[in-house]
Amino acid sequence: MLPRDRALPAPFVPQGARDPEGASMQRAAIDEAVAQLAREGLLEREQAARVAPRLAELLMAPRDTARLAVRIVAALGGLLLAASLLSFIAWHWDELSSAAQLGVVFGALAVLHAGGFWLAVATDRAPAVGGALTAAAMLGLGGAIALVAQVYHLESRWHHGLLAWWLLNVPFVLLARRRLFLLIVAPLFMVWLGCFADAWGEFFHGRYDEATAITFALLGGATALLGASALLRVVRAAPLADLLAPLARLACFGLLFLLAFHDFLSLFFWGATPSDAERFARVSELLVPGLAALAAGGALAGFAAWRGGASGVRSREALDAAFGALAFLLLGTLHAASPGSLHVAANLLIAVGVVGSIVRGVRHGAEADVNLAVAVFVATVLARYFEWTPKGLDLSITFLGAGATLLLVGYVAERARRRLIARVREQKP
Repeated sequence: MLPRDRALPAPFVPQGARDPEGASMQRAAIDEAVAQLAREGLLEREQAARVAPRLAELLMAPRDTARLAVRIVAALGGLLLAASLLSFIAWHWDELSSAAQLGVVFGALAVLHAGGFWLAVATDRAPAVGGALTAAAMLGLGGAIALVAQVYHLESRWHHGLLAWWLLNVPFVLLARRRLFLLIVAPLFMVWLGCFADAWGEFFHGRYDEATAITFALLGGATALLGASALLRVVRAAPLADLLAPLARLACFGLLFLLAFHDFLSLFFWGATPSDAERFARVSELLVPGLAALAAGGALAGFAAWRGGASGVRSREALDAAFGALAFLLLGTLHAASPGSLHVAANLLIAVGVVGSIVRGVRHGAEADVNLAVAVFVATVLARYFEWTPKGLDLSITFLGAGATLLLVGYVAERARRRLIARVREQKP
């Protein structure tokens, strides 16, 4: 203990703040930690006297709920502006000339971008409102692209417009580094990739097995997003990576979940059953869009791992991208060579992913990884129960088994999650 004449000041209590029991305990813990540092000689008495209140102020700052409300209102306002812009053009389509149509749309987009830059960057007067204006302009760009194609009678597949839409919006994400912008660009990328894969499958083999091209393209796209997340961490855009990486992991697990159903892709097959050689050639061609996305994700993840080091937080998404690439190649090969074993491999990959997420979450103190793994495990067990329940079984028995399964899985998951989260929190500094 410190001598009385060297005792630390009383716990810092912000003026006008409430003092519930939990907050008092937290302040006491902060003061005790600072006192321990002083006893160990790591802090002087004068430094400890200043560190304790400042540390309490930083760690116990109240949540700014008003700021969240402002962001929600601003986002809704931006969506309404984008919708009104498109509806105005649609309502007065016949009354406006081509020049007037282009002028209204691109003039409105310019005003929105200028207003967003002025409020969020130039003056910092209202960053939430400025971000909402820029987001409205990013959404309205899709309508502008469609309008240009209509006015000038440009004939092209509409996934080319989606490509231009998300590519032209990428610079705003990289420059502003706002999560709201990322929530626009990332889904646009996945939608474009799916539409492109659909057109690819239709071009090569007609309208019967595009589902293979779409499913594997989205799996490759999720891997590409994981590679992009790793790169975002390297360029010190961790808030963007913290949002993009969980979304990409969820997409990857979701696609594996679909492929884990027996004959999932066979449900979309409308042609005659091909021979082994024909099926291998067909699937190989259908995997090309996904392979391209996979290559892009691998390049991004490899560069990020090289720049960020082979260990630590920066390599987490790189490892996830490697797992996504392995799943893509394994499942693609099985779908071409032995489609009957595709669902077995998908279930095994889900098990490996769940165990890997739990181990990594415990080692790195990431609760989100553990929670996602437990949720995927529960969903997979329930899906397999309902899939493997004998057809024609009495409804009451089916419900009885489902209820017992839910309770058992819920009990096991809750017990396991509590132990794992406790271990995760022990790893945190």
